[in-house]
Amino acid sequence: MKIGGKKETEKNIKGRADKNTVYRALFSVLGALLVYEAGKMAGLLLAGALIGGGENAEEMLNSGLTGGLANLIMILTGGLACFALWKPFLHFRPAKRTDQKEILPFFIMAAALALGLNILMAFLQLDRFSETFREVSRAQADVPLWLGIVLYGLAAPFSEELVFRGIIYGKARDIFGAPAAMVFSGLIFGIYHGNLVQGIYAAFLGTVLAWTMEHTGTLLAPMIFHGIGNITVFLLINAAGLGGALAKPWICAALLFISAVCFRRLLKGGKAGKSQSSIL
Repeated sequence: MKIGGKKETEKNIKGRADKNTVYRALFSVLGALLVYEAGKMAGLLLAGALIGGGENAEEMLNSGLTGGLANLIMILTGGLACFALWKPFLHFRPAKRTDQKEILPFFIMAAALALGLNILMAFLQLDRFSETFREVSRAQADVPLWLGIVLYGLAAPFSEELVFRGIIYGKARDIFGAPAAMVFSGLIFGIYHGNLVQGIYAAFLGTVLAWTMEHTGTLLAPMIFHGIGNITVFLLINAAGLGGALAKPWICAALLFISAVCFRRLLKGGKAGKSQSSIL
């Protein structure tokens, strides 16, 4: 009876610990997202006061220049709100010394992976099932070139990586360990985008972004990776309109192959100089 009672007690304690682990993870996700969205709402009000004029919020966000500016303000205020609350928890300083040989593969992988995945999504024609994605694509194409570079290449990577990798991945890593936390943060990133096409793309890319943070020990790595990918896609597909020309199976396969080769190079370099090398 004592042995059985002891085993039962241990089982109950483990069960409570597992539940607490899940609750802690969910609390971290909800807390970060609530603060981020509250900051964005404050940014929307600020944008309305500064540039909205007589337009309502929906009209403002759906127009090219004003919509881009409004989104820029919203994304920055959301990110800064999270930065203010979680600043001590965020890691911007690289954990290891820079390995100059890894910089070029890192940049190439970011551009090739983002562009290759976008072409793959086009081949799968998942946009047929997502009017939301089509609206997002039209809004992105309407943004002026200079604003698109600032918005998608700087502001969005800064705020989104701060929230999803800096806070959500960082907290989940302490709870689940690195591999599970990478997938977890990627899934949350995909779900957050709210449509099928971006959801699949963001879930996979988010997992890779978490890996870059784990590989380097700095939040700057996924921010830069994210920015490079966004700018590549925006310039070639949205600004230059080369989506149709690039939508060829061999181009898609080549880009994904190149990204895989670069990933293998980074992975090999990380294992070879684990105590002293880093991308940044």
